[in-house]
Formats: sequence, structure tokens, C-alpha cells
Amino acid sequence: MSSRTSWRTRTFLAAGVVASVGLMGFLVSDRIEALMPGNEGLPTSSVSKGFISSQPEARLLYPDARVISQDAVSEDARSNTAARIRTKVASTAASTAVLDWYANALEGRSWRLVRSSDNRNLKLRDGLQRIRAFERGARERLELYACDGCVIDGPLGPEPDGRDEIDIDYSILPASCAGKPSCGQGFYIGGT
Repeated sequence: MSSRTSWRTRTFLAAGVVASVGLMGFLVSDRIEALMPGNEGLPTSSVSKGFISSQPEARLLYPDARVISQDAVSEDARSNTAARIRTKVASTAASTAVLDWYANALEGRSWRLVRSSDNRNLKLRDGLQRIRAFERGARERLELYACDGCVIDGPLGPEPDGRDEIDIDYSILPASCAGKPSCGQGFYIGGT
């Protein structure tokens, strides 16, 4: 009987070792994939709205900003749509001060400015609209939309306390889109 028990024990141990090695290989390969160029430690599986909401950039707010609204959506890998969190804030500071503050804060976190524009916009009652777009790695984008002198009509009318609205749009592309410029819908207003 002892030879039969040893055979069972050896078979059980061998099966356990094979299962452990398989599981470790899966976990290690997933972690290695996350560290490969283009992923920068981001999930290689679908990015949830919970994950994007937990990122420091999703909570980065100008000191006197008041959050008006916030909306997050998960990645949709089937349509290559990015996970995104949009935050609308109001601030008494001039938009240039707010945008400069964000540029300095993001620069210290390895972000780079990829678009900067200041345009007159008749839809915003002749205010000066300022847009700044930043990238980090191949998958992260952060866009800021601010307006100097704009009267922004919403459901309740213009902001009563003289604050200007600033829109912050933080997105993470699907892993399958890393390094593909035409992939990941909706990053830039008027762009892909």
C-alpha cells in the first residue's frame, strides 16, 4: 500500500506543481505585458471606470476649483473607445493661471504638451476659448478646455458667482490602440 500512496502523493504533487507553474506563468506574463512599451504599467485588459476614476490625474484639481459635474465611462475594446473621465469645474482664477497650474503639475508627472490653442468662439458669446492637450506614453491623454470672458449658458443660466468653467477630459486608450494614431475614438475635439 505504501507504494500506491507514494504514487498518488507524487501524482498529486506533480499536478499541483504544474498548476502552480501555469498560474505563475499567466500572472507573470500579464505583468510583463503591462510593463511593455506602450502600456506604461496600465492594465492590458479593459480599463474600467473605477480604475480611471482612481488615477491621480482624475482627481487633480486647481486649488480653488469647485466640481460642477463628473462622469466616467469604461473602455469599450470592441469599438476601440477609450476609458474616460470628464470633470467640469468652476474657478474664479483666470483661465491662463489655471492652465499654467495644470501644465506645471502635469510636467512633473511625465506628461507632455501636444496641443495648445486660443480661439475666439462666437458660440461662447465672443469669449476666448483656450485648449491644452497633454499625452503621457502611448495611451494616456488629458485635455483642458477653458474660456476667458465667456458667458456659458447651462440649464440654470450663466454661473452666478463670476466663475469660469473648465472642462478636464482624462482618457486611457485600449491596450490594442497603443502606438496607433487613428485608434481610440474621441480624444481631441475635432480629431480622432
